Amino acid sequence: MECPVCAAQNSDAASSCANCHTPLPELDSHETLVDEGTLVEDWSVASASKSSIPPSKTRINELAPGVVLGGRYEILQLLGRGGMGAVYKAQDKELDRTVALKLIRPDLARNPEMVRRFKQELILARQVTHKNVIRIFDLGQADGIKFITMDFVAGHDLRALLKEKGKFPPTEAARIMLQICRALEAAHGEHVIHRDLKPQNIMLDGKGRVYVMDFGIARSVHVPGMTQTGALIGTPEYMSPEQARGESLDQRSDIFSLGVIFYEILTGAKPYPADAPLATLWKRMQEPVTPPVKLEPSLPLALNEVVLKALQIEPDNRFASARGMAHQLEIWLGPSAESSAIFLPAPKTTHYWKWASAALGALLIVAVVAFRLKGPTRPPPAHAPVSVLVADFANTTGDSVFDETLEPPLSVALEDASFISSYNRNQAKKIGAQLQPGSSSLEETTARLVGVREGISFIVAGLIEKRGSGYKVRSRTLEAATGKIVLEMNENADDKKGVLGAVGKIAAQTRRVLGDTTPESAQVTTAGTFTTSSLEAAHAYA
Repeated sequence: MECPVCAAQNSDAASSCANCHTPLPELDSHETLVDEGTLVEDWSVASASKSSIPPSKTRINELAPGVVLGGRYEILQLLGRGGMGAVYKAQDKELDRTVALKLIRPDLARNPEMVRRFKQELILARQVTHKNVIRIFDLGQADGIKFITMDFVAGHDLRALLKEKGKFPPTEAARIMLQICRALEAAHGEHVIHRDLKPQNIMLDGKGRVYVMDFGIARSVHVPGMTQTGALIGTPEYMSPEQARGESLDQRSDIFSLGVIFYEILTGAKPYPADAPLATLWKRMQEPVTPPVKLEPSLPLALNEVVLKALQIEPDNRFASARGMAHQLEIWLGPSAESSAIFLPAPKTTHYWKWASAALGALLIVAVVAFRLKGPTRPPPAHAPVSVLVADFANTTGDSVFDETLEPPLSVALEDASFISSYNRNQAKKIGAQLQPGSSSLEETTARLVGVREGISFIVAGLIEKRGSGYKVRSRTLEAATGKIVLEMNENADDKKGVLGAVGKIAAQTRRVLGDTTPESAQVTTAGTFTTSSLEAAHAYA
């Protein structure tokens, strides 16, 4: 059982946290018997088929492997327990996919406010769509149990990796933080503040991709009343000073939490060590943090400065946005920021290659001599950040499947270049409606107005039209401030199935014009963010 206050791990039998002495929820069999009639309504029923669990006696802490919840979700294994309830790995038998199934404790399920918070996790998470954010699939109830299904990530959370590694090398740590920043940039663009960022809420898969999860206590700034004024919500070790004081929060509160995490993975130590949670809260409100470079003298000074800026006591002195923090990390990482891979397997060697060792040694000697004669070469500078807003692609085909379907894959493909950030289209539409009252679309003229106001570098606009039995996708990329066209493209598709491929070609050429040197073939190979070939699936996603 994870303590809901300090996040320390305790045995299931513990009555209070061994670290901070907070009382833990009861998990014995008597307390976990659930009566369907006592649960709050408004959750969808998972399935009408017969369940393998008697509905009047559901022990949510004893869902054994093989149990089928609601006739649909087959429990595979328990992943862990937290303050809200247990999390299981399960197989969705209807859609034949592996999911993480998060249950809500029965004592919380009887509390309408807690149920609203749990539902808010789904509502908020669905607003935030990004490759570094865990996707939420469904919210339902079956057999007297309320649950959320979400992406199952085969990997480890950052807390487990910290326990194993102690700390991370600077480059690896910076790449992790860069991906978290990108996830938060997408969330903050939807006015969603996480409010509980901590290593336990950050997952890393086997390929090094980072996922931010658990918006269970996040709150949209547009949804008042979710928590009482002055309520202390979150994990004390990672709280911002203003959150500890119970003040109103903005995105800079999440920046502070990022700074705490960054400090920890760079040094293996807590930035505000104390014997009790309240003591660590007091320290961050009163005392400047000890620079991480004092604990790790070999730490690059640039990363030391990023941490210190994120951990400023006053919000005005921190990074103004996750984008700003990401920019500094991109500058330090340079071209290596393009790769998100963190855990790289060691290359395999065989005896067939042993003969090459002498030749390699000779080549190294030649290289060293040449290096000394010529002098050291500087690494190529990191490309300056470029922001792009993808405007609406006009649909002149008469087929609604193309309505707002091409823009998401184009935005995602552009962002695969580390220095390119795609401005959130939903946020752009809101600003466009302010600049042109009554406007609900994001056509090129409106997009340029938004671009000028928000300091966006380029606008990509276009249209799709029917041509015989096939289709033509037109696009043009222009400077937002001047309207100067830097690229015009026309790509043909023989049928609907080929349209997304045409969008991929447009993205590759657009990235090239904006300064990306990655070959088009490599872009296609490494694109792991929007890979569906189904136009209908892309439309449903949009």
